[in-house]
Amino acid sequence: MRLRAFLVLVIRDKVDDDWGYVVLARDKQFVFRAIETEVSMKTRDEARMKMQLMIVKLLSSPQRIFDQGQ
Repeated sequence: MRLRAFLVLVIRDKVDDDWGYVVLARDKQFVFRAIETEVSMKTRDEARMKMQLMIVKLLSSPQRIFDQGQ
């Protein structure tokens, strides 16, 4: 079984009518937790493109476990 390193969501804020993204990664207990977020983008495409750049940056690093402390 292969464990996924990251989960990503592109989200829309209907109240502000803008877009953002959330990147989740596993902590030491292998639970997905938010590690990167960005909001207030005007379009879904802008949010998607910025999210893809963040994933490229994260994948260029060997780190796959992100401890958030307790």
